[in-house]
Amino acid sequence: MKMVRDHKINKISLTSFILIILSGAILLYSYYYLGTTNSNVAGKLWGRINNIPHLTKVYVFSMFLSAFGFLYTLYYLYKTNSLSRKETKLIPMSFIAIIVASLFWMPLSLNYLTDKKKSQYLKYTIIGVLSIVAFSSLYSTALINNIKERNYKLQHNIATYGMIYFFIHTFFLDNLIWSYNFF
Repeated sequence: MKMVRDHKINKISLTSFILIILSGAILLYSYYYLGTTNSNVAGKLWGRINNIPHLTKVYVFSMFLSAFGFLYTLYYLYKTNSLSRKETKLIPMSFIAIIVASLFWMPLSLNYLTDKKKSQYLKYTIIGVLSIVAFSSLYSTALINNIKERNYKLQHNIATYGMIYFFIHTFFLDNLIWSYNFF
């Protein structure tokens, strides 16, 4: 089925950008708040990753690189007017899905660390949350890649590669490697 693109100027709404930015700020603040108020166990969030030489540094570097990719994509989306009407709705929803799912990771993981029984339900809920983040990242990446850019082709390519890296981080480092070393 061929998708018909309307060639009107379509942009993501300012309200959507504000929602993404505010929810992202809430996410970062929640990590800061939960990390500082649970400092006695927060260091254990790294699991066995701390035992693997240099892997923590790779993670931190990758987090910054992923954040850059995500933020650059927001910048590109703010500039472009090449979106279809459908993309103006789906892209913000996919970004919000990443952020909202991410809000659950730290509280669930801290709860798991303090749970003496090490609940299997909690374990698989955490893995499920990380999977939602990873596959929402993949969906976001596909949406960005499929934009038929008319004006900002270089920025589109950088945003696409930034989101590809964001997906690689969320899927391989967070969902697979972190889970393996945490549980």
